[in-house]
Amino acid sequence: MRRAYQALLGWAASLGLSRAPRQTPSAYADVLTRAAPDLREPIAIVTGAYVQARYAAAGPSLEAARRAEAAMAQLPKRTAADRPIKN
Repeated sequence: MRRAYQALLGWAASLGLSRAPRQTPSAYADVLTRAAPDLREPIAIVTGAYVQARYAAAGPSLEAARRAEAAMAQLPKRTAADRPIKN
């Protein structure tokens, strides 16, 4: 779960959208979905699974972890030079 979220952070940073210190995962997801609205679902899946894994008393299910990993595969393999997001 955390691995998927770390991958999301790395993907976003490669596009110039690093997470700010003290920015909550949900607030960061809002920033990402405003920049890439077509990727709202995979961003929400990964963020939701991370929040549950990090902050909830009961961790996410195996199925939720699999969905998060699959969601990461939906993100484009691009860098800031390609800029597939809105500014």
